[in-house]
Amino acid sequence: MAAATLGPRPAKPRPSTVQASPADQLRLLYQQAPAMLVGDIFGLGIVLMAFGGLAGRGLLLAWAAAFSVVWVLRLLHCLRWSRRGAVDDQRLLAWRRSWGLLVLAHGSLWAGAAWLFWGLGTPSHATVLLLVLYSFCLASVQLLASQHRLCLAYNGLVLGVTVLRIAGDSGRDGHLQLAAVVASLFVVTAVMARAHGGALRQAIRLKNRTAELAEQLRVEKAEAEAARRAAEAASLAKTRFLAAASHDLRQPLHAMSLYTQALQQRPHEPEVAALVEGINASVEALDGLFGELLDITRIDSGGVEPRPVPLPMQPLFARLRLHFEPLAAEKRLVLRFRGDALVAHADPVLVERVLRNLLSNAIRYTDRGGVLVACRQRGGRLLLQVWDTGVGIEAGNLPRVFDEFFQVRDLSPPRRRGLGLGLAIVRRLGVLMAADLGVRSRPGRGSVFSLTLPAA
Repeated sequence: MAAATLGPRPAKPRPSTVQASPADQLRLLYQQAPAMLVGDIFGLGIVLMAFGGLAGRGLLLAWAAAFSVVWVLRLLHCLRWSRRGAVDDQRLLAWRRSWGLLVLAHGSLWAGAAWLFWGLGTPSHATVLLLVLYSFCLASVQLLASQHRLCLAYNGLVLGVTVLRIAGDSGRDGHLQLAAVVASLFVVTAVMARAHGGALRQAIRLKNRTAELAEQLRVEKAEAEAARRAAEAASLAKTRFLAAASHDLRQPLHAMSLYTQALQQRPHEPEVAALVEGINASVEALDGLFGELLDITRIDSGGVEPRPVPLPMQPLFARLRLHFEPLAAEKRLVLRFRGDALVAHADPVLVERVLRNLLSNAIRYTDRGGVLVACRQRGGRLLLQVWDTGVGIEAGNLPRVFDEFFQVRDLSPPRRRGLGLGLAIVRRLGVLMAADLGVRSRPGRGSVFSLTLPAA
C-alpha cells in the first residue's frame, strides 16, 4: 500500500573587484610597528654592550643618541596613528610617506653602525654586528611586507653600506668573499620580501572579499526577509478579505433557503417541487463551499486557536455515529467505531472537525464494504484512523491529497465529487494542533487516514 506523510515542504554571486587597498596595507604596517620598536631596544643594547669598550665614547654616544631620537619619533608617530580619526586617501598617503621616511632614517642608523663599528675588536665582534644587522633585515621582510619598495630600500641601505664597508676592509683576509656573501644575502632577502608581500596582499584581498560577501549576504537576507514579511502581509490581507466575502455571500444563500422553504409549502405543483429540489441542491453545494472557504480563511488568518483538554473518545464517537450512520445506511455501508474507551488531550472541536471531514470523504468514495473509525494507544500517544474500502488513491496522487481543490479524478462520477477543500482543512487543523497526519492507500482496495494525538 502506498503511503505518504504530511510535513513541511521545502543568486548569482556578484562579480568582485576587491583589492588590497592602501588603507589596508598601511593599517597592517602600523599594527606591526610596535614589534619593530621593541626589537630596536634589544638591538641597541647588544651594540652598546659589544662595542662599548671598543668604539670611542663620544662616537658611540652620538650614534646611540641619534638612534634614540629616531626611535622616539617613530613611537610618537605610532601613537598619533592610534588616535587618528577618519582619514581620506590624501591623508593616508601623507601618513605612509612620513612613516617611510622614519623607517629609512632607522635603516640609515643601522647602516651607520656597520660603517662605524665594522673592524673593531675580534672576529666575534664582527659576527655579532653582522647577526644584528641581518636580523633586522630579515625582520623587515615580515614587518614591511605590505610596503615592498620600502622594504627593498631599507635592506639595500643597510646591507649595501655593509657590503661597501666590508669590501673596503683590506686588512682582513677574505673580505671580498665576505662582502659577496652579504650581497647574496640581500638578493635572498629581496626575493623573500617579494614572495611574502605577494602572499600578504592576497591574504588582504581574501579578507576583504570575505567581508564583502558577508555584507552582500546580510543585505540579501534583509531583502528576503522584507519580501517574506510583505508576502505574509499580502496573504493575511487576502485571507481576511476572503473571510469577509465568504461571510457576506452566505447571507443571500440563507435568504434563498428561506424562499425554497416557502415554495415547499406548495407540494401539489410537480414543476415547483422539481425546481425546489434543484434549488436546494445548489444552495447546499454553495453553502458547503462557502463554509469550507470560511473555515480555511479563519485558520490562515489566525482566527482559530487550539484549546487542548482531556477528550474522551466515547462521546465524540457517539456524535459522529449519530450524524454519519444514516448517510452510510443510504449507501448500504457498515460504519463501525473502535477504541471509544481511550482519552486524548486535544481540542475537541478541531479533532471532531478533522474526523467529520475524513468520514465524509470516506463515505463519499466508498460504494461497498464499510468505514471504520479506530483509536489505538501508541505509547504516550493515540492513533486515530479512518479506514474505508473505497476507490483508493493512486500512489502519484498521495502527496497532493491535502492540497486545496485537489480531487482524485476519474475515480468517481461528478455528482459524487467533493469540493476539494475538506482535506486541505484537515491539513491546516493538523498543523494547528501540532498533530502528525498520514495517509496510505491502494487503488481499488481503500484508504486509511491517520491522526496522531497526545494521550491524556
